[in-house]
Amino acid sequence: MIRSARSDDRGAAFELDLTNPGGRDLRVTRLDYEVEHGESGFPVANGSWKGALDLPARGHATLLLTTPFDTPPMEADSRLLQLGGELFFDDRTGYLGLKAMDLTKTSFRTSIQSTRGTP
Repeated sequence: MIRSARSDDRGAAFELDLTNPGGRDLRVTRLDYEVEHGESGFPVANGSWKGALDLPARGHATLLLTTPFDTPPMEADSRLLQLGGELFFDDRTGYLGLKAMDLTKTSFRTSIQSTRGTP
């Protein structure tokens, strides 16, 4: 879920609320994303975040994602942003004596009306 987003003609900043409804402790290790702008869904940015963000079982974590636009938005009056991509996880709970293992990836797609402002 996107809690909030700010954007201008040069880029966008997203505050993402990541939720883990399952019973295993996860760590987010990568986020590959694409940002689209306006009603037309014109692609304006793509990239990859890499790091280590703990996402506990049945818990939440916040990820701040800032991205410059590769292409200026075509719809100057629109504040609509679509964010889609894949989250990559490690399982931190352990399994059969392993302290951690690669778990999987999860695709997502969501949209928000951003506020005007410098990201």
